[in-house]
Amino acid sequence: MKTIFFLLVLISLLCSCGKKTECSGTLYLLNGATSVPDREITFREIRAGVTLSKKVFYSDQVGNYNFTFKSKRDRSYVLSTEFTRTGSVVILKGEINKIDFFLAQ
Repeated sequence: MKTIFFLLVLISLLCSCGKKTECSGTLYLLNGATSVPDREITFREIRAGVTLSKKVFYSDQVGNYNFTFKSKRDRSYVLSTEFTRTGSVVILKGEINKIDFFLAQ
């Protein structure tokens, strides 16, 4: 009985643990040569088509951004910014994501 209880606890812990996911990249103008500092990047957490949370990050003085979070299996994660022709980009869970954005303005 103790073994079954221990296995159930272990399985529930493993299922509830999130995977470490990293996101980084650079914001560029469309010409690709000029990076864009201090621009907003929007991170959304989605489950069943509903946005659960929304966070805003900013690019640094040379146009780079970087953040890490724990992803959950039942959720999707999307990254976007204004004035881009790319639209929203889906983040791969448990991976190191390198996502550059090219801005129209």
